[in-house]
Amino acid sequence: MEAKKANIVFLLIASLVLQSSYCSTCPQISTQSRIKFHYNYQILNDLKLPNTNILLVNAVLLQNEQITSSIVYYYDISSTVDNVISIFQPDFPINQMEYIQQLNQILVQNNGSNYALAIQQQHHVFVIDVVKQKQILMLDITAYSYGTQYGVYITTAKLFSLQNGQKFIFVIYQNGPCTWSLDLEEMKYTFN
Repeated sequence: MEAKKANIVFLLIASLVLQSSYCSTCPQISTQSRIKFHYNYQILNDLKLPNTNILLVNAVLLQNEQITSSIVYYYDISSTVDNVISIFQPDFPINQMEYIQQLNQILVQNNGSNYALAIQQQHHVFVIDVVKQKQILMLDITAYSYGTQYGVYITTAKLFSLQNGQKFIFVIYQNGPCTWSLDLEEMKYTFN
């Protein structure tokens, strides 16, 4: 069964590579990337980055029909040997990956929510409805970053839901952490 999975993985990736216009020779997928497939990881989705030769492949571990872990392989599809350029295992499972051209960022959905966050220009946080595939709110941290002479640089933005249903965004920037409470029904937010 494991050999069958590895062959399916190879065929899927080879098929994606052949569809790419950036590749003149079919690359050989590096065998070291298959090791996690022997631990019941399966390919869930992939993403070809526009204007590059990079293919991201998201392999997930399913336990009791739930995604519990992800490993993302970065393939250089223009190379014919040693084309795995990076392997990344995030602290959270990835359900979906999409490239948002307007933001020039990859949007990952990991919590089953209809909403995701994206950061642009180091000081804007966008709330995106991933089902409708549109931006619904933009939060600008510059109004709240007192004493910052050289601009605002957000390093982390996360969306959380409390047990009572209240949602908030947690942001870390060079002055420290801050939060916004969100009311997605009314499309309102409050800086805390």
